[in-house]
Amino acid sequence: MDKLQMQSKDLTCEKFAKLAELFPHAITETITGYDEDNDSRGVWKPTDASAQAGHGTPSQFYELTSPSGRVFNPPNGRCWVYTSERMQEMIDDNRIWFGSDGNSSPAIKRFLSEVKQGVASQTIWKYEDVGHNQEVKVEFGDGYLTACFGKVTGEIITEIAKGKPYFSVFRDGGFENDSAFVNAEQIFQIYSPETERRVL
Repeated sequence: MDKLQMQSKDLTCEKFAKLAELFPHAITETITGYDEDNDSRGVWKPTDASAQAGHGTPSQFYELTSPSGRVFNPPNGRCWVYTSERMQEMIDDNRIWFGSDGNSSPAIKRFLSEVKQGVASQTIWKYEDVGHNQEVKVEFGDGYLTACFGKVTGEIITEIAKGKPYFSVFRDGGFENDSAFVNAEQIFQIYSPETERRVL
């Protein structure tokens, strides 16, 4: 079953509400946070400072010493998200949180001012609502979102762009040829430059 996750660099409350209206069964998440240390960058949320070890480089496996002097190693099977040098830069910039007493496991501070305001989660699109992947174009909410899963030609791209949807989604393998793929950006720049475009 196909799944789609969409994010936008300009997802205002109004636009987010419109997407939630179009997909009432989707779970939505709004990023919230706190500011225990009165950081001048505002509200933030702590996130994991480690990553899966299988994706790490040797420079991401090291002992990390907090400003209070406590030494941390990445959890088993994990490595640090950053190299030692980059981690120190993040600590110096007050972007790593060791808890209010400075002795807790490190966390990356994600500032609300630096991240998207809302994120639409993955959602299941039922056949009776959207058809199947062989159909070329499906529109939602009076053209607010247009998705193309079949063969995409220059004519189809032009038709979609003239409709000025807020979101437009294309299947990577659906473009008729390389020319149609390259021309898609130019066509949208002419007819609807504000449309958020994604190729999956």
